[in-house]
Amino acid sequence: MADQEENVEQKEETVEATEESPVAEESPVEEAAEAVAEAAEEAGEAAAEVAEAGEEIAETAEEAGDAAAEEAAPVAAPSTEPDEELSWEVLHKKTVSDLRDIAQGIEHEALEGYSTMHKEQLVPALCTALGIEAHAHHEVVGINKDRVKGKIRELKVVRQAAVEAGDHAQLKLVRKRIKSLKRKIRRATV
Repeated sequence: MADQEENVEQKEETVEATEESPVAEESPVEEAAEAVAEAAEEAGEAAAEVAEAGEEIAETAEEAGDAAAEEAAPVAAPSTEPDEELSWEVLHKKTVSDLRDIAQGIEHEALEGYSTMHKEQLVPALCTALGIEAHAHHEVVGINKDRVKGKIRELKVVRQAAVEAGDHAQLKLVRKRIKSLKRKIRRATV
């Protein structure tokens, strides 16, 4: 038993010695942990400051947006596709409900009663309100339209002479030629 008591006393002395010994008050791991904790705290404070600045910027932007919205007049119509430029062709391809949605955002006397208008009435009214030409433009490509029309005018003079002379064979040939020239223009129209 004496041996056990001596062992216990030795252990107690060792524990007391390690607690009192100035070997290392803090290990490098503990120092690093404290440094990381301090950095995290500073980062949290910086994040809070950034959040406050972001809120201030958002409030300022909202106020500026409200002021700009009050100054702006309803000029352009809202469309289903933001990059889409409105033209007669684009409006003509849309459905009546899409056209009514566009007309809803526009104040113009041509669009009064837009909710009851049919497509045939709504497309020209939208074109008037938006300042768009209200018809499709076609171009003749690949031939000289003026020259072809000049030939048609000449043939009409010949046709009139054939009618007055009663020459049915000549009349048939001239009419056929006029028809082929008109078809040539229509085929070249894009």
